[in-house]
Amino acid sequence: MAEVAALPLLALPASPPLPLAPDDAAHPASPGCAAVRLPVFQRHTASSRSHALVDPESETAGEIRALMRREPAPAGGRLPQLGAGGAADYVRHGGDDLRELVARKRQIFLAHMSLDTKHSEIAKLEQRAHQREEALLAAEQALEQDSQRFEEYLKENDAKLQEALRAAEAAARARAEKAAEAKRLAASIAGLKGEMGKIEEQLQECQRLKAFLDSVTPEEWFQSQAAAREGKKTAMRAEWRAACDALAAYKAEAAAAKQRAEHDMQWARTQQQWERAERVAREAAAALREALAQQASKRRLCGDRLDGEAESLRREILQKVEAALEECLAAIGPPGSQAALAAEAVERARKKERRQAARATKLAARQAEHEARIQRVLERAAAPKFQKKGKPAMMRSVLQQQEAVANSSQQEDGEDELAAYLARIDATFAGCQ
Repeated sequence: MAEVAALPLLALPASPPLPLAPDDAAHPASPGCAAVRLPVFQRHTASSRSHALVDPESETAGEIRALMRREPAPAGGRLPQLGAGGAADYVRHGGDDLRELVARKRQIFLAHMSLDTKHSEIAKLEQRAHQREEALLAAEQALEQDSQRFEEYLKENDAKLQEALRAAEAAARARAEKAAEAKRLAASIAGLKGEMGKIEEQLQECQRLKAFLDSVTPEEWFQSQAAAREGKKTAMRAEWRAACDALAAYKAEAAAAKQRAEHDMQWARTQQQWERAERVAREAAAALREALAQQASKRRLCGDRLDGEAESLRREILQKVEAALEECLAAIGPPGSQAALAAEAVERARKKERRQAARATKLAARQAEHEARIQRVLERAAAPKFQKKGKPAMMRSVLQQQEAVANSSQQEDGEDELAAYLARIDATFAGCQ
């Protein structure tokens, strides 16, 4: 509002004096005459015109009313009319008053125009202030959002910093633990190396002692032990072969009886022949069952005897091995002693050597196979191209040949056929009864 109040009034350029209005009496149809003839309540006054343009409660309206009060009222209630003398007579009698009136009217017009200009400027300034307030509110909201985001960023940065500090502490602890573990392992490795040196010395002493014991022991004792073991194995094999041969003989007899029974049953024509064949079949079946039972009992007895002998032999061998191991362990020392640890270390070294030897063998075989494959490829590449010449030879058709079945499969088939035959005979007897 201070800016509006400070605005200067617009000054219009000086204009020549307005022409005077003609006499209303000379021109009865003019608007002035019509306004004069109107009643008082229908006429427009300066106050009504100012109220129509200006708020009566404003300061500008008060200034206009004061200016109109200072203006002298014309005689007869209206502006003086020019007579026959024209403008010269009016100027001579009351020209100054007309100029003052025009100047006042001009000031009123300028005041109204400045008032309108101020009102428009006030509206523009209010609109601009409203826009600036909105922009300020938007800026405040953006600033609040930025501050909130900045606070969130600071919180997130603090969390990341704490996490990084914890990770750094954990890494430092892990490095310290690893360094301590490395020192401990280095010390244990040094101790193990010293123990391994001692164990190797003890192992060499044990090897020398073993060589001495082997040289003192007579060779005939080793030979007698080996001969006894071979004799027992040979006896067990002979007994097993004899039992298998007896079983095969029993199976052959059963098969022959089966074939004879089938032949008799095939050629039986009368009832007597059928009964005789049935009786023979029953006897044959009973004989086969007895033979199988005897054979099974003999096989079971032979197997039990062989198992007992094998078990006794195994126990004897184990006892001898345990005695030898006890002697070796007594010579070596207790399990936790240096000699025992040296023996374990030697055993691990031997296993490692065997694995390395097996790996080297596999690699050599693979290399040889690769070289052979490359050689075959080179030979095939160097060989001349094969070309077919002449009419191809016609091959004769090959007759189908029956393959020879192994003895084990034949025996199994014979046992299956015998079991089926006995089951069929039992079913036939049950049907006849």
